[in-house]
Amino acid sequence: MTVISLRSAVRSIANADSSDLAKFTGVSSLKPFINNEIILAELLDFSIPGTQFTGRGMTTEHFELICRGSFLCVSACRSSYGFPCGVS
Repeated sequence: MTVISLRSAVRSIANADSSDLAKFTGVSSLKPFINNEIILAELLDFSIPGTQFTGRGMTTEHFELICRGSFLCVSACRSSYGFPCGVS
């Protein structure tokens, strides 16, 4: 199983230096496309190799679901309004 840290996932998704995944995946426009409750409930703790520290992350499968949901959301906005979500 491959795990992606929350900070890396949020940086990839939202270009933000944060590990607060819920802030970005829990927005109302993504609700039809992402089951945020399941993703947050299935987060994993992992050991950071070579240190005594632990991290928190998600599986690559969950990361793919978030990316796919975000893409579907933007595609739906474009087809409905002719522009990406949040852009007028």
